[in-house]
Parts: sequence; C-alpha cells; structure tokens
Amino acid sequence: SLAGSVTKLELGEARAQVGELSLSLPPRGRATVELDSAEINFEGVGLANIRAAWSELGQAQVQHTGKRLTATLPPPPQSGSVTVCIGDMGQMTVTYDGKVDWASVSNQLLDDEAMYGPLLTLAAMVNLEFVISRALNFARVVRNVLRTEGIEEPKHIIPAERLARFFARSMLEFGTDGQHIPDPAPSTLERKLFEL
Repeated sequence: SLAGSVTKLELGEARAQVGELSLSLPPRGRATVELDSAEINFEGVGLANIRAAWSELGQAQVQHTGKRLTATLPPPPQSGSVTVCIGDMGQMTVTYDGKVDWASVSNQLLDDEAMYGPLLTLAAMVNLEFVISRALNFARVVRNVLRTEGIEEPKHIIPAERLARFFARSMLEFGTDGQHIPDPAPSTLERKLFEL
C-alpha cells in the first residue's frame, strides 16, 4: 500500500509549453503531497485521499509567442493546501483547506485591474477576450442590481414584482458595466415581465 507516503518538492524555475502558449513558474516554491489512504482494485480504480500543500509560490507568467502577449497572473495564496478524494467508482472531489471569502475574491476580480487585466490577456491568447469581457460586464451589472435592490438572499427575490424588476434591470443595463443608476419607476420591460 502507498498509504502514508509523503513527497516533498522544492521547485526550481518551471516552464511548460503547449504550442504557442507557455507557462513559467518562478523558483523557490515548495510543495508537499501526502497520500493519506490509497486502495487500487483490479480495475485500476480505488479509494484515495491525497493532500497537496504549497508555500512560497511566486507569480506565474503566461506567454503567447505568436500574439506576443504576456500575462503575469495575480499572486496565489503564499501557502495553502487542497485535499483530493477519489471514490471507489472514480468520482473525485477537490476541497481547498483554507478559508476563502468568495464575496471578497469575486469583488476583487470584478473591480481590481490587477486581477481582471491578466484574465482578459489570457482570454485574448485563446481568442475569448470578447466573451470574457462581456461576462465580467454582466457580472458587474448583476452585482449592481442586487446591491441597489437590496437583494442579499434568494428569498428576497421571490415576490413576482422583484423578480421582474431584477430581470428587466439586468437586461436593460447590460453594457453599462454596473454603473447605471436606476429609475425608481417600473420600465416597460419590467411591466411586461410582471404580466407573464
């Protein structure tokens, strides 16, 4: 059995390349992989519980040589770990072991150019910049509508009037990057949605 195995790595500079895309990791990172439990059945699948931890990771850099684009990714958490559980039928779950404030991370992704800038550059490398920029725009609009309408939980959107207003504002404000100041009176679209 491999259960109880521990692998410790100290990373030198690492580089991976696929076609015209390359990923470079700076030196000094440390990684530990622990195999808490592992079983392999006759089909080559079995239960496994793997924990991977890292520390001192630097900022990765992605380059597209043909398009001459470079994106320096935001720094990852300086240390952290993930647990990977593989079930007896091959199902897998991955859990980040630290605490993450997802609202803060998503707000930072939408508002901080140091976060969304590299994402847009990565998207441009694979010809998805338009799609990703529109998705970020729509996320900003939805966040603005939720904030200005006071919707904090799903139960706050249940009355039909509020649901119609949410959908109408989200559709009408698309393209405003979440900067629109709403009219308190119901729009024509809002009234039509409410009548459905």
